[in-house]
Amino acid sequence: MTETYEQLLENNKEKIYRICKIYAVSPLEPQDLFQEVIFAIWKSLPTFKGNSSIDTWIYRITLNICLRSKQKSEKTYNKALQLESIQFIPLVIPIENNQQEKYIALSSCISKLNNENKSIILLYLEELKYKEIAEITGLTENHIAVKMKRIKIIAIALFTLAAILNVNAQDSNNPWAVSVGVNAVDVYATGGETTSFGEDFLYPGDWNLLPTISRITAERYLSDGFTLQLAGSLNRITQVDLPDDADLVHSSIDLNLKYGLDGLVKGIFGNSTQYFSPFVYVGGGYTSLDSEGDGMINYGYGFNVWFSETLGLSYQGGVKQASSNVIPTHFQHSLGLVVKFGGTDTDGDGIYDKYDACPEVAGLKEFNGCPDTDGDGIIDGEDACPTVAGLATLNGCPDADSDGIADKDDMCPNAKGTKANNGCPDTDGDGIVDKDDKCSSVKGPKANGGCPWPDTDGDGVLDKDDNCKNEVGPASNNGCPEPVITEVAEKKMGEFAKTILFNSGRSTFLPTVSDKLDGIVNIMKEFSKATFMIEGHTDSTGSKSLNEKLSSKRAAAVKDYLVENGVDASRLDSKAVSYTHLTLPTKRIV
Repeated sequence: MTETYEQLLENNKEKIYRICKIYAVSPLEPQDLFQEVIFAIWKSLPTFKGNSSIDTWIYRITLNICLRSKQKSEKTYNKALQLESIQFIPLVIPIENNQQEKYIALSSCISKLNNENKSIILLYLEELKYKEIAEITGLTENHIAVKMKRIKIIAIALFTLAAILNVNAQDSNNPWAVSVGVNAVDVYATGGETTSFGEDFLYPGDWNLLPTISRITAERYLSDGFTLQLAGSLNRITQVDLPDDADLVHSSIDLNLKYGLDGLVKGIFGNSTQYFSPFVYVGGGYTSLDSEGDGMINYGYGFNVWFSETLGLSYQGGVKQASSNVIPTHFQHSLGLVVKFGGTDTDGDGIYDKYDACPEVAGLKEFNGCPDTDGDGIIDGEDACPTVAGLATLNGCPDADSDGIADKDDMCPNAKGTKANNGCPDTDGDGIVDKDDKCSSVKGPKANGGCPWPDTDGDGVLDKDDNCKNEVGPASNNGCPEPVITEVAEKKMGEFAKTILFNSGRSTFLPTVSDKLDGIVNIMKEFSKATFMIEGHTDSTGSKSLNEKLSSKRAAAVKDYLVENGVDASRLDSKAVSYTHLTLPTKRIV
């Protein structure tokens, strides 16, 4: 033995506790009895010789401890237990998730049995032999055997009602099925008790079997797991204990209603399988033995093992219950090849049209029969780019530059851009995408191809708006230098200057001159940046030196008047010539 005590306890604790739950008698709690059992196992473990399996040895210790405990709790031990005391009690030790549905279904079935049958099946489920069950219950071993045979039949029906069931392997896709094979009939009657079940249901020693095809069935799937079966069989009865002990020809024709138990398989094993499909059935028919015949009630179970989608091996076994004493109640088993047909698969993709979302186009099973041409996991019908692998977020279209814009909608599929720019980048952020921007790294207007306008003279007026690109000037004058004085003002001032008259031989003004000088003052104030030259002139009368002095005085008189009336003296200069005149430094204007 290689297992440790801890391992043995872990592997058998559920079985031990179930037995303790059955035999614990108040005030002794199951937990206390459980502790007593595991102590006894620990104490006795060194004495284990290996004459039996360790599991059997542990079970016997558990059963002995429980029986002795019950003896102590009762003043007079009755070897025959009160059947009512053996109850199906839910196990408090946690059950594995994948066994939970199985346990619930079993509990439901057992709860429907009477007390006697309930007791027997509970002890049988603990894998006790008929002899051990008889010893515990006080019943005879033969009685136990007969009870178990009947309980097995009943349990099949109870499981059918208790489990949540689905459709079997034969379904609406392949509604028709035929089967050919052999059948075995078990008619075992003694002492005229023609309704006796005899030996075990599957005891082959009582079978009558023809070594040839002896059973044919035709089936039609209805709906919701139900299938209607028409069956015909032929056999020869040699294994039978009747007074004349003669061979009898057995024939029957039956109409049965089958129900698929795929849901039960799923509940027990955690998943259903397409290769194994059990079923139960009930029905009726006519059976004859030689010249005698009578109606029979049929019930039983079976299963199909499928080699492929449509070909499999079918087993069916059950009871043919007599309705009178003409034909004895007996068992019938059958084994044969079964073929399903009738399914429609228009596109030939292995998915029947009923479940094919694209029945006219070959597709994949994982996509319910629809194709995925580009293999991107998005079926063609939902793929905006069915021939090019893409992203689910973009309805199956690719995005080469990973900018979140499908290539088919991206004006720049190989350059990461923005949705606002149809997938194109705008590096300088001037609103002109790089592919259309002559200066992609510098902001500029669209009118200049995305490049900034130049300003050659640096006066702040762009060349496009600068009428004097090479001369500094204000925007108010379109980039050109402002004039110091206009031609109109020059002309006006010249007209005023011609009217500045002096008294003869003197530097004093004639009475009408002041108005003209005021006009000159106003012009000079308007054009404040202009500078002027005041030239004093005389006529040719008199000596040159005298005329120069007089000219100088006259020029100074004009300058003094202008300064006195608000013209900055720095803007004015004067000199003596032959006559009085006003000029700009470089241009004579009066």
